[in-house]
Amino acid sequence: MILSLYSISYIASLFFAIFWSFFDLRGRKFWAWFPKIGFFLAIGFYLFNVFYNAEYAETNIVVLLIRDLGLLHVLTWLTTKIAMKKSWFGLWFMGLLAAMMWLYAPNVLEKSFSKHKLVENTLEVSQMVEVDKNGELLFDIKSDNQLQNIQKALAAYEVNIQRAFPEIAHPDRTNLDEYYVVDIADQYERKVVEVYNTLNEMKSAVDWVEYNETVSVDPMESTNLQKNQIKYVIDDERINELWGFEWMKMNDTYKFLNEAKIKPTKVAKIAILDTGVDGSHPDLKDNYVTTLKKYDSDKRGHGTHCAGIAGAVSNNKIGVASYAPNNDFVQITSIKVLSDYGFGSQQGIINGMIKAADIGADVLSMSLGGRSNDVAQRAYSDAVKYANKANAIVVVAAGNSNMNATEFTPANCEGVITVSAVDSDLNRAKFSNYINDVKMGIAAPGVDILSTYPGGDYQVFSGTSMATPYVAGLLGMMKAVNPKMTTQEAYKILKDTGIETTDTEKTGKFIQPLKVLEQVID
Repeated sequence: MILSLYSISYIASLFFAIFWSFFDLRGRKFWAWFPKIGFFLAIGFYLFNVFYNAEYAETNIVVLLIRDLGLLHVLTWLTTKIAMKKSWFGLWFMGLLAAMMWLYAPNVLEKSFSKHKLVENTLEVSQMVEVDKNGELLFDIKSDNQLQNIQKALAAYEVNIQRAFPEIAHPDRTNLDEYYVVDIADQYERKVVEVYNTLNEMKSAVDWVEYNETVSVDPMESTNLQKNQIKYVIDDERINELWGFEWMKMNDTYKFLNEAKIKPTKVAKIAILDTGVDGSHPDLKDNYVTTLKKYDSDKRGHGTHCAGIAGAVSNNKIGVASYAPNNDFVQITSIKVLSDYGFGSQQGIINGMIKAADIGADVLSMSLGGRSNDVAQRAYSDAVKYANKANAIVVVAAGNSNMNATEFTPANCEGVITVSAVDSDLNRAKFSNYINDVKMGIAAPGVDILSTYPGGDYQVFSGTSMATPYVAGLLGMMKAVNPKMTTQEAYKILKDTGIETTDTEKTGKFIQPLKVLEQVID
């Protein structure tokens, strides 16, 4: 489903209905004829969009229709009443235009539908998973000469099979080049489980098959900023609004870096795999490097917020700060793996991980995730291994569902550092997934976090999405000093130097940058 068509058809229906009523009321039958035809065409297209894509509706379809058509009727009726008062009509019409623009904005009308479909997993798990509508399954082929047999076996479903990860700079380091993605024809979309089973049973041709699951970002807006009264040695205007800096002893960290005259071995690169990053933000641009121009904008704002946490420019008299007191330690880049609506597929994210590794990123920061039913995330795990072989560390969000992180991907993947969120009292955030069952879990500030936002702005959000770049930024500092450090070595230092939270078992230790850097430098 193309979400914008749903919005456009509804707004067009409203537009034509208003003008039809307006001209009809004034007795201009000839002029009323044009918007009348336009209304019926638009409302027909709207209804077609709604019913054709009913399975993706986030609410009951009857409720959705009552809401949409009820609003259309009320606004049209009000227009006929206000049209009687000519002096008011101009203001009313301007208000209607503003309302239409608001309805077309992201997450208003579009929020009524998901861009993905739910399928019941064949595994013995009762929950549901979301898969990408444009490529529902991933499989690892034994040999390319088996492709014809696979296509023949799936011919009844009119599938399109393509290489899943065609752009790998070092195929000798991975078997990801053996993965294919299966796009099932629209009329057979409900047969995903059958296609999965067919592939799974082809043991002579297929090594592995899994759902091409989708992930999303959903940070929670907040306004509850808590200021501290510390006199920092750097001059960023809003640094006292970063409550986590007090718990992380950042003023002492800055003093240590300056007084010990610590010089990094390299400028570590932190790749933000997200909705893009506004690389022109005044508090980011001096720390930002472009990977591809199309990644240097961010309509959603999520990626830009994460980028500021990981690597905002410090000591520049504006906005917020990050771990380094200058620009010598880390730089930020963007790999856009999520849409402007905050959705992405496993295939797209893994392609982003491959690209990040191939451009020499030292840390991959992934503030994203979704429910998973697969008992093992083979493709994700292969991507993590590929990044590790390129000497990169992968850090991911635990998730915001107050559940076990092992039920979410990529938080449950082998080889990643998974990050939970805590509040200003070091309590596990009410929303944060718990990480006691993952192999490498750690905690960072994730509630009421101020950071950069597109257009030179700053916003406050909460989520494990915000905690993740705090860890990624610290890992970047560690890699700047010791570029050869592995994921396991870095995690051990984070854990050994971290402090207890009020529920350490479920959150992991809370990061302590000063102790980390003292140990890395020694």
